[in-house]
Amino acid sequence: MYAALAYDPSKSSFYRVARFAQGFRCLNVYNSQTRRWKKLEFWLENDVTKAEWIEKQSVFFQGEIYRLSMSGHLLRFVVDREVSLKDQAQAINLPDVANKLYPKNYCLGLCNDQINFMVFDNELCLCIWVLSTDTYEWSLRRRLSRIHQYFACKNSFCPPFGFHPYMDIVFVGLTSQGLKSSIMKISFGKHIASAYKYSCQDIVRDICDGHFINWHNAVTFPLFKCPVPFANGTAEPSTDGM
Repeated sequence: MYAALAYDPSKSSFYRVARFAQGFRCLNVYNSQTRRWKKLEFWLENDVTKAEWIEKQSVFFQGEIYRLSMSGHLLRFVVDREVSLKDQAQAINLPDVANKLYPKNYCLGLCNDQINFMVFDNELCLCIWVLSTDTYEWSLRRRLSRIHQYFACKNSFCPPFGFHPYMDIVFVGLTSQGLKSSIMKISFGKHIASAYKYSCQDIVRDICDGHFINWHNAVTFPLFKCPVPFANGTAEPSTDGM
């Protein structure tokens, strides 16, 4: 069982909660305005329907919920209205580079009112893709070369974490000498430029010590574990039974 919030305060003060059931071709949507649940049926291929979903990888945009699937697809669900069976949900192929990588290292986000997808390719270059909501096709926006080498990371893996909602900024994980686990902020500019060109902030702030230090022109933030689980079925009951 999985639940996702469909809420855009810039459009309406009301919200919806979409409840998904693994392996079923339907979802239940609660509308806070009517205070009622509605069952919406859809049709997807069997291998897509039965595939596991990637935890914490959902985006709500223009009445639709987008979710990453272990099948190698981005799943689109219309939740603000009932449409035809074939249009209620859609499986969108991810960029080819993603099919050869571990799905749980994908990153989906909303940036500048566009669906964005971020993943490292086989050459360890960070690829940032944008989805056209007219054709549902991907366009490569930027490819940043070998970040782990440029910033002298301790290992070659920098997991992608998220997108800034309205600036051309992405966040990736970082493991480095002396700084332990951190988050690196990368600004890649508003215009499409040649591959391997990117700029980062000039200051690194060590939040734990409250000091500013210069470190390879990157901004890093100590990484902390959040004790509050997302709606992914992994929540453990508390001792008081709540």
